[in-house]
Amino acid sequence: MSRARQRLRAALGWPARRLLDPRARWTADLVDDQLGGRRGQRPAVHDRLDDLEDLARRQLAALGAREAAGRALPVALEDIDEPLAALLNWAAGPDGPAAQAGLWFNEPVPVRLEAGRAEVLLVNERIVEQPYVLAAVPSGASVLDVGGAESTLALALASRGHAVRVVDPRGYPLAHPGLTVSACPLSELRLSDPVDCAVALSAVEHFALGHYGAAAGDDRDALMRLRSLVRPGGTLVLTVPFAAHARVEGFERVYDLETLEELLRGWQVVDRSAAWRVDRLTWLAGTLEAPWGERGVALVTAVNASSGAGAAEASSDSAPPGSR
Repeated sequence: MSRARQRLRAALGWPARRLLDPRARWTADLVDDQLGGRRGQRPAVHDRLDDLEDLARRQLAALGAREAAGRALPVALEDIDEPLAALLNWAAGPDGPAAQAGLWFNEPVPVRLEAGRAEVLLVNERIVEQPYVLAAVPSGASVLDVGGAESTLALALASRGHAVRVVDPRGYPLAHPGLTVSACPLSELRLSDPVDCAVALSAVEHFALGHYGAAAGDDRDALMRLRSLVRPGGTLVLTVPFAAHARVEGFERVYDLETLEELLRGWQVVDRSAAWRVDRLTWLAGTLEAPWGERGVALVTAVNASSGAGAAEASSDSAPPGSR
């Protein structure tokens, strides 16, 4: 393979990383769901991303890898054409250079560039999840953030004065004096002392399908494991996808009232509500029993009702390599 072609492939993140990386597949599936897609009724968002990458590839091929690398970007939005917009979208997305460095964050309002304009792609559930968590975490609590690698939540909590530990096999790319990272599955985490609060923001639904280093079907085990890591009387703040009927959608499990109650067995629920997506850009607050739309998110605060036996069952000296 020629050096020029190698440079071109490197610039495009070749091979197609989203086919190999569950993070990118999850994001593509999420976008498809947020746009109201159903399998078999229209092309998946993966196909759209293929089209965008093809445009970027043709743009780079036309310019030549060397010229593309050195090209000055237009200053004015109206100067951006379709191929360049596709390239910029790729660069800022879950396949781009920042993502390859582990610095892509799943923010509530992603923006998409098109020729001569920019628009909001969608508003995802984090627009309601993040404020709920920040309000629900008790003041001064030590916090365990489960599966938080692609979120700025742990940094926000640490910046608000909490002692925060992120547990995620992918680690955590941000640093703060109040922030500790355990780059391991939740099942392997060992603490010297139980925490005051555990946060599981859009994480447990992926455990059910074997992500985050968990075994498939491990969502209930994860909640049981958290009971051993949170002090008796401590707090759980949980957000999961919710609908009138439980199901699996691509990369995540969607809960209904029955499966959510089963998930929370052993926890005493003190607050539960919902937010519902009514269109691509709008979420409305509501209840689990009275849906505003086909798909929503459950927002739950619960208390650890266990006696504390087995809590923090091993010393932090046994924490796996990669913790910091």
